[in-house]
Amino acid sequence: MVLRPVILASAAALLIAAPAAAQDNRYSSNWGTPPSQAAAQPGGESAAQRLVDELNRMVDAAEKARAADPVFLRDLRDLTRRYDWPWSARLLSDDWSDGNASTNPSWSISGAPISIDGRYGLRTLVETTPPAASGSGGGEKARPADVAVQLFGQMLRQATKGKDNGGTQQPAAAPAAVTELVSTVALSNAFALELDLYANARPAAGGEGLLEFGVGQGAGAYGYRLSATFGAAGGSTLALLRVGSRGASVVERAATEIDLADGATHRLQLTRDRAGGMRLLVDGILVAQVGDRAFNDGFNRVLIVNRGGDYTLRAVAAYGVN
Repeated sequence: MVLRPVILASAAALLIAAPAAAQDNRYSSNWGTPPSQAAAQPGGESAAQRLVDELNRMVDAAEKARAADPVFLRDLRDLTRRYDWPWSARLLSDDWSDGNASTNPSWSISGAPISIDGRYGLRTLVETTPPAASGSGGGEKARPADVAVQLFGQMLRQATKGKDNGGTQQPAAAPAAVTELVSTVALSNAFALELDLYANARPAAGGEGLLEFGVGQGAGAYGYRLSATFGAAGGSTLALLRVGSRGASVVERAATEIDLADGATHRLQLTRDRAGGMRLLVDGILVAQVGDRAFNDGFNRVLIVNRGGDYTLRAVAAYGVN
């Protein structure tokens, strides 16, 4: 990752505008070295990340002192945000190369069975179902993210269904086929998740696949999910869901579809910073971002849920902030 000369020119202009902030040595001499080649600090922080951290502190100081044009400062902050990776503490990492999901780390697995190949990863297969129809009566197909919300609603109703007002036990509806993997890990409110995903096949005509990846709190696993919906025609729709005691809601959607079932492995990322800013990325490309402060505490589990489709999970990782 090489920051272009225009970034340095902008930073230099800001240093001139705020001379008091320029008296100490803020930057490493090897600022232009890509992260893969940069010399790391004892904590694993690269020279490029230290540069981004110093730029952010410089912008903070300039904002407080009103030492530069606010529009320029906002543009510079947006630029540094693109290169920022403050989640330096790796808290969970698994590629299933040891051939099991029970240790290092441990996964609790429920629902349809999974299989593990030490060379390729963990495979999960759940039969796909036709997409839910819209309740408008006009035959309009429900949006993929809304289908995920409907599924959460069904699960919550099944979980709470029991006795009616007369105390008579009611038979519970058969739960939808699903495979859920959960690993317990202590995460701060700011976190980063990565999933290397390979879709083994597209859904059959009339079917729709759905995979979720996220974090949760407590037994209810309330938190956030990156939801990826797979269509038979090849398009994949991504959305950020917020899951609470009353169900799930869509916080943000990706503006365009991405083909995640094109025969390649794709890296899905979900990040949350200290201010509640959340980003969805595919192969390093930002597809959606939004701010959300519904959860202020940390999270204690990482979840991967297959609600339909045939996928191989190549690797998963979770990071926190020091």
